Amino acid sequence: MKTIIVAMSDFLLLSVRKFLLVASLTTVASTAIFATAASTDVAAAGLKRTAAEGKKLGFVVTYFYYAMEQGENACPKGVWPITSTKEFLATKPPAEQQRLLQAENRKELFRRMIERGPNGENVCAEPLSAPDPQMYTLAGDRNDGLDLDGKTKDSAITDYTCPHKQYTDSQGRKGIDNQLGRVLACVNGLREKGTLVPYFTQAMRNGMWSMLIEISDVDNVKNDSSVRVDIYAGNENMVKNPSGEVMAGASLSPKIDPHLHRQFAGRIVNGVLETDVIADLFVPDIMTNRRPAFKIERPRLELKLLEDGTATGFLGGYISQNQYIAPSSADAEGELFTGLDCHAMYYAVHTYADGDRDPVTGKCSTLSTAFRIEAVPAFIVRPDLTPIPTFSQRAKTLESAAAQ
Repeated sequence: MKTIIVAMSDFLLLSVRKFLLVASLTTVASTAIFATAASTDVAAAGLKRTAAEGKKLGFVVTYFYYAMEQGENACPKGVWPITSTKEFLATKPPAEQQRLLQAENRKELFRRMIERGPNGENVCAEPLSAPDPQMYTLAGDRNDGLDLDGKTKDSAITDYTCPHKQYTDSQGRKGIDNQLGRVLACVNGLREKGTLVPYFTQAMRNGMWSMLIEISDVDNVKNDSSVRVDIYAGNENMVKNPSGEVMAGASLSPKIDPHLHRQFAGRIVNGVLETDVIADLFVPDIMTNRRPAFKIERPRLELKLLEDGTATGFLGGYISQNQYIAPSSADAEGELFTGLDCHAMYYAVHTYADGDRDPVTGKCSTLSTAFRIEAVPAFIVRPDLTPIPTFSQRAKTLESAAAQ
């Protein structure tokens, strides 16, 4: 069966074209539905009060994207080059150039641009028809993320992992596992400082998807030996102020979907939330709402609880290389848009896979991954547990009472 890189690029192109980034002001209709705070300081004060009572801390995530080192030495060769339409057409006779530039021949042009195999094969549909182009990946020893396997030597293996690069983070911590960050670090559109990340972030804040985090049984926000952590997919858009900033202190409810809810055991150590590892976590696709939620295997969360009530940190785990390789069709339009070379990516995700080791072949099929998280305080409301009447329900109740 022919395979190609998930047309991350195809889906993104369709999504960006169809998803209008409309900065909208959410009206705060009622404190029963939205409880807003004038500033994060107000929310932080509430956070401290809640913690003192041994109750809950809630957050809505405002930034969620693949973490990776993006310093000046991360990609010494630059970003991975993608052949432009102009460069491709320059290899053709003038008459053929003019023909391919006609609107009705647009699909043919983009199809032919990826027929780069030795015999004209489509290298996205048949990646093994041509040799590994050796995609540029992260250089050096620095990378962001979490220690997922408890090892610090590149040669180390576990029952789950293969030998792989062990990085050092900005705080000097060794043993950071982040192979997907390594792969994406020099992809122009998708690296963390890439051209498309502002779109993904704004699309999330405008309602494409959201994530809620709730920490329960908190007795002390600095040190607590046992807390419970729930991660949910959000059910409503984030609440924003007139300038478009996400407001702290909004009341938000999760989707009541067991598939999109996971619970962790954890602890707070010197103001940092650390969770145990669980089997899996499903996250709404962060790049397009046209695909189903994807699975993060063996996830764990690490969040620094800041004095102003916000939180920053990482969600780490492993993602299957099949998330980036799947049966489909492809052309060069997506490559040009995202900078993602499906042929080079096919080889990269196989070369750098470091998780889910097959005990027979010794090969791995998942990649260690870290998502960078920024979050502001929120009140997480569970209508399924504590029903809250809507305005129409409340109005009917008042009318009935008045009639009596």
